[in-house]
Amino acid sequence: MQNDRGLSSDILTSVEHDVATARRNLNIDDNQFNRRTFIRTVFAAVEGIIFDFKQDSLERLKSYPQLYSQPEIAMLREESYALDNKGEAYSQPKFLRTSENFLFTMKMYMRDNYVPLEIDIDGVGWNAFKQSLSVRHRATHPKLAADFYITDKEIADAETAWAWFYQTLLLNLTHIGTAQKSKIVRLETELAQREAQRQQREEEAEQTRTSGDKADVPSIPSQEVE
Repeated sequence: MQNDRGLSSDILTSVEHDVATARRNLNIDDNQFNRRTFIRTVFAAVEGIIFDFKQDSLERLKSYPQLYSQPEIAMLREESYALDNKGEAYSQPKFLRTSENFLFTMKMYMRDNYVPLEIDIDGVGWNAFKQSLSVRHRATHPKLAADFYITDKEIADAETAWAWFYQTLLLNLTHIGTAQKSKIVRLETELAQREAQRQQREEEAEQTRTSGDKADVPSIPSQEVE
């Protein structure tokens, strides 16, 4: 299944289920393994959704080739370019930080909707998102044994980060849905007006033809009775 913008609803459902399952496991058995698993699951979900949004944005290039600039297309593809030892250009994967990547992806995804992108980067949600990213990186690439340890606050931040991320998605997808419905209503109204105008022109043309036919009929002189 896909929504109006092509986003796979299966992906949204799957990642939401994964995060909920990881949190439920943590509730059942609050240990360090489940804490790390919960934080990793949150950001695996975030990165999966970002990737899906990017693929949908790239797909729209088929219909709107001028929608994005070349640098934006490269960022959507997560590519950079370099030269090999033979002087040949080649593309290579581009690492993008998840926080900036999310902001960029949402801007690209919303571009052709004529509705404002709404992301709160001044509140606690955005701050928790960035803090939790640091924790995920630390626990995924530990330098010390202590890097594996996840505190109560870090779990609370991860919950806040996920809630902020998911609510941001829903808010902007709702804006898209509202804009699309308004566009459909506007188009239906315009089509109805054009159809009414067409019918009116046909009626006026028919009246003109009828009047012309009457004018062309020769009058028959009346005969006087002797």
